[in-house]
Amino acid sequence: MGLLLLLLLASVAPAFLTGRWIGLGYGLLFLLLGLLALQQHVLPFGEDRWGLGGMVLAVMGLLTGLGIAARTIWDVGHDRFFASRPPSPWLSWAMPTGALVAVLAFHWLANRLAGATPAWLVHLGVAGPAMGVAALVGLMPVRAGLGQTRVLLLASCLGLTLLVVHAGARAIIYANLASTEADGAPYCLLTFAGREHPRLATQVLELSPLVSRSGGRSFAEDAAWLVVGEPRDPRRLRLRGSAFQEDRNARGASCVPAPLP
Repeated sequence: MGLLLLLLLASVAPAFLTGRWIGLGYGLLFLLLGLLALQQHVLPFGEDRWGLGGMVLAVMGLLTGLGIAARTIWDVGHDRFFASRPPSPWLSWAMPTGALVAVLAFHWLANRLAGATPAWLVHLGVAGPAMGVAALVGLMPVRAGLGQTRVLLLASCLGLTLLVVHAGARAIIYANLASTEADGAPYCLLTFAGREHPRLATQVLELSPLVSRSGGRSFAEDAAWLVVGEPRDPRRLRLRGSAFQEDRNARGASCVPAPLP
């Protein structure tokens, strides 16, 4: 209940900020809305991805729209519309909006690159161009009036690069967790190109959320991907928090338990 109240207050809070900070406030709010919509384990979404979580997002969107409308009417009536500039391009709408663009781009790419191989080349192919654009924008001379656009591009490209690095780090963590869970027993790991397309993971980066998706989400949240035990009697396990649990209802392809190369 406390979290729900904080989210509703956050929806209207930017409307009360001064003109110098209102852009940053609404940028952070839209970033929050985007993260809540994508990270569906934060709010109680139903199987149809609506439920209470969807209702909360709808109410937050409504309150956000009402706040923007009320603030616009107030500023126009008092001749303050667009009268104030942010203290810095980095403290404007551009920074959080760039971060939101990076998150949305990563989510979109992950759903389309699921199952793509080789995984290391996929990661390099996404992070490399993003880093190149960020370097190019960073080296360009700063011109008056383009500061916020420059920040938007830098935040988007650097954010996407960091998300790819984070995905690779998660793959390493998943592999280590699986090895610890197996505790010396034969095991193998599954990667996914979709809910109905599991296959044997042949390298650690194939466990990355960038190339392994199940039901439109990271496989680790939605599928049994660790197979432990003797080939005649394997067990399929899924990750719950930081611990594995056996999933007796797991369907689809399995693999012959053997250490990951």
